[in-house]
Amino acid sequence: MRYDLGLRFTSQTEGAIVQRITLSDDVQALTPVLGDQWFARLAHQINPLDGWGQRLDAGSYQLTVPFYGSTDLVRKFKQVLQPSPNSPATVDRSASPLTPSPNPRTQPPWHGDLPALGGDIALSQDNRLVAFRNHLHLSLDLQALGSRRTQGQGVGATAGILQVAFVLDTPWGVDWARATAGVPQQHRGRRVVWLLPTGAVTDVEAVFWVPSPLGIGAIGVFLLVVGGMAVRRWLPPPGSPSP
Repeated sequence: MRYDLGLRFTSQTEGAIVQRITLSDDVQALTPVLGDQWFARLAHQINPLDGWGQRLDAGSYQLTVPFYGSTDLVRKFKQVLQPSPNSPATVDRSASPLTPSPNPRTQPPWHGDLPALGGDIALSQDNRLVAFRNHLHLSLDLQALGSRRTQGQGVGATAGILQVAFVLDTPWGVDWARATAGVPQQHRGRRVVWLLPTGAVTDVEAVFWVPSPLGIGAIGVFLLVVGGMAVRRWLPPPGSPSP
């Protein structure tokens, strides 16, 4: 089973926080309603943030929260990680009972709990006329999953049953990126993916560029004006005799 938490940037003022849940065939067979329950709970959490959700295919769900500017990103990202206390803490366990199995390799050892995530984010932007240079600092805390593993219960009770990843998607790719030592980092075109270890805090830092429509538009207008002046200079005045 995999849980991806991502940031997708489209311009200096727009982007989205994207959550994606993918359940393995084994998990779907053992708990067929678990994915729908997770999806319903997360969709309820992001509704106040103008977010929406969609089922991509069997066992795969995506939830999207748009943001507009760095301040809005920081506010909404923290709310996604730390939802309102009024939100239900777990899904309805009675709707998807898990019968204990003598084989721990085939029986998921959790009871429907969502992954517990914590962390913080900071984004600084520097205007370079046609593009913005972005410097992202991110800290993701998965220590709660590690504590459950040591207690023999919860989502992270079995090594490998849950994979958590952070995905950064930018228009022009990432200039450079680094993370806590030992955290795998994969470059996939415009995306960078970090596979996060449970039971630990992972720090991620990245520098990337996003286009500035206003800056590009201003340069386009300037070039049109200069080009028009140049053409007018070389054209004969109206009413002048032809050579």
